Amino acid sequence: MVGRGPTGARVLVLSVLIVLTAEGCRGQKGDGCGPSVLGPSSGTLSSLGYPRTSPNNAVCEWEITVPRGKRIQFRFALLDIQDSDCQVNYIRLYDGIGPERSEIVKYCGLGQNVDELVESSGNQVTVQFMSGMHRTGRGFYLSYSTTEHSDLITCLDKGSDFPEAEFSKYCPAGCLTSTEEISGTVPNGYRESSPVCVAAVHAGVVSNAVGGRIHVVSSKGIPHYEGTLANNVTSTGGTLSDSLFTFRTNGCYGTLGLESSGVADTQLNASSVWDWNTTSGQRSVWRPSGARLKNAGLPWAPSHSDRQQWLQVDLKREKRITGIITTGSGLREYQYFVSAYRVQYSKDGKEWHFYREINSTQDKIFQGNINYLHEVRNNFIPPIEARLVRINPTLWHQRIALKLELLGCQVLEV
Repeated sequence: MVGRGPTGARVLVLSVLIVLTAEGCRGQKGDGCGPSVLGPSSGTLSSLGYPRTSPNNAVCEWEITVPRGKRIQFRFALLDIQDSDCQVNYIRLYDGIGPERSEIVKYCGLGQNVDELVESSGNQVTVQFMSGMHRTGRGFYLSYSTTEHSDLITCLDKGSDFPEAEFSKYCPAGCLTSTEEISGTVPNGYRESSPVCVAAVHAGVVSNAVGGRIHVVSSKGIPHYEGTLANNVTSTGGTLSDSLFTFRTNGCYGTLGLESSGVADTQLNASSVWDWNTTSGQRSVWRPSGARLKNAGLPWAPSHSDRQQWLQVDLKREKRITGIITTGSGLREYQYFVSAYRVQYSKDGKEWHFYREINSTQDKIFQGNINYLHEVRNNFIPPIEARLVRINPTLWHQRIALKLELLGCQVLEV
């Protein structure tokens, strides 16, 4: 139900998170805040405990600011707040931030379907969640974006929710806060029961930090869906389904020559090399040339495992690099792998930059492998345009060992 209640709600401030940007500030405060991503033009909010019952006597307020001249819209994925009159348990949206804010709408009720978009009149909104005494109710889960994206969807919308053969939608930032599973991977496709925006992050067509537009194509299902780890999303294996969906892209996801040896051994370099004698007296050298995805033999490993080590790929000319696939050693007797890493890039080998996501002031730490054998993919959104790339391990299992492939395409001449 939609309720109109007293505006003087109590506020408990137990923790504060503020994110400053060039356009303003965004933050959350209180003890009832669930996993949330407040991006500069879209985001996702949830109550504490979602999708389980929200706690008693908790509150959270989120303050959202988008660029001046823009307005904000909200779409609810779930609204399940136990109350009949919105006096004790509710979610309320305000135009503005601070004492001059004015109420837009107030919601409560179990299993409510809010189909309409809720819009602000300006570029700032406060979202207030109050959770008093109750026995049931999972709270809420919602997405927001600026109003030019009228086709905003939520992180829970599945492929089966869209009957069209092809469609385009806008995914918000923060869909990795969803607890829903996806099944499948690129290029074969995703089972229709998968949440579309979570699958889009896994596929590398949008980033969790920013969100973005997706172009989806539905087709006949396949007997089996592969499970993989990509972009911090684990997809599960799945069985036969009536339909699947894939994403239209610009096609810049080809391999850049490590596995095929299009990149020569002389184009691979490293900070150091592990060179040792086995118990049988044989020499074992873990050279950079071994760091080729799917190739048999020893991978690259440095002489010492520390955070100063790196593996370098020289592509000889500037390329648009959209992703990277890594594995560990691939050797049962040496179960080494890199579990986190940073990426550096350069156009000339003199000036180097660590990769950062849009609107971030921190170097991105990529999730690496979780075992020595299986591949893990990470995508660069936005892409890197560079001639040289370095992988800088930051965490590893037992010792650093790595094989990889870069994904991308030629840089188009303007």
